[in-house]
Amino acid sequence: MNYLAHLHLAFRAKSSLLGNMMADYVKGTPSNNYSQAVIDGIRMHRRIDVLTDT
Repeated sequence: MNYLAHLHLAFRAKSSLLGNMMADYVKGTPSNNYSQAVIDGIRMHRRIDVLTDT
């Protein structure tokens, strides 16, 4: 269910679907190995997790 929620929110926000899906597997600060869109998706995923966890 978590993945579906992240995909839905990413789609609605026109955010990177790839970044939102891979965020749970990227540890630490996203590096320059990813495009800016993917980095933004990772950060969005993390912000959503913080919001839903509090």
